[in-house]
Amino acid sequence: MASVVELSDGEHIAPRELLLDRALRELNPGTSWGVVRRAITSGKVMVDGEVVREPRHPVAAGAVLVVTMTAPRRVRFKLPEDTIVYFDSDVVVVRKPPGLVSVPDDNWPQGTLAQLVADRLPRRRRQVPLGVVQRLDVDTSGLMVFTRSPRGHRQLKEQLRERSVERRYLAVVAGAAVGTTYRSYLIEHSNGKRSSTLNRKIGKFACTHTELVEALTGASLVRCALETGRTHQIRIHLSEAGHPLLGDKRYARRRIIAPPAPRVMLHAAVLGFHHPASGALMRFEEAPPDDMRGVIERLKVP
Repeated sequence: MASVVELSDGEHIAPRELLLDRALRELNPGTSWGVVRRAITSGKVMVDGEVVREPRHPVAAGAVLVVTMTAPRRVRFKLPEDTIVYFDSDVVVVRKPPGLVSVPDDNWPQGTLAQLVADRLPRRRRQVPLGVVQRLDVDTSGLMVFTRSPRGHRQLKEQLRERSVERRYLAVVAGAAVGTTYRSYLIEHSNGKRSSTLNRKIGKFACTHTELVEALTGASLVRCALETGRTHQIRIHLSEAGHPLLGDKRYARRRIIAPPAPRVMLHAAVLGFHHPASGALMRFEEAPPDDMRGVIERLKVP
């Protein structure tokens, strides 16, 4: 049985445009995917001077990759005290902070939002793991719901299939955006990136309605309502329309100049659904966190 080849400290130059985990594995032959991805998610890899924790982060040809295996391990994420907005025996609605994976992921071995929220909830005689009916990207903040019972899970999944769950997001995008509706078919490529096409035979239908909230300096604050819930749907639709989200390095097009932002400027502001037991309408609203409000204030037109 072959021994595991560990990563060692060093500086590398990306030979061509690749995803970060693929680039590191190509530069370190014999190292397993698991070793490479754990090094990235635990904060031991920098790209052009910045720590990157996303294994599928795209790196450009010539980018400087620095591996420091002696870098401190990531501490367990500390949830804000007001993370849980509402809970009962069927559902739990939470405020997701940015910088935290929402559900268990092999590439994120530390605490996830689902695990940390479960630890906060009162213990029950028959403890059931939180059910996942939706996801938010690691950089996205805002409202999401988990289920706490088979009934809750079944009913919420059905509402999502019927597109009766209300999901509205706020996004800060580059350029002068306008209100419109984007309809296309999303496809995933072999390198992990996604894009859209008008060919219904090779993609999954995605529909995003947008509304201009405020024109900013070099950017726009837009409200996005999801008709479908495909992975990276908002990011892809807005980027391909020439308005990438600020802070989005994966889908931003190089020719577009965008104001800087500390993360992808996307926030799940409204969540609405019918309670799985009573049928009552549950609707929650949440203002953007401080980092996003700071970007908006900085870019307000004088």
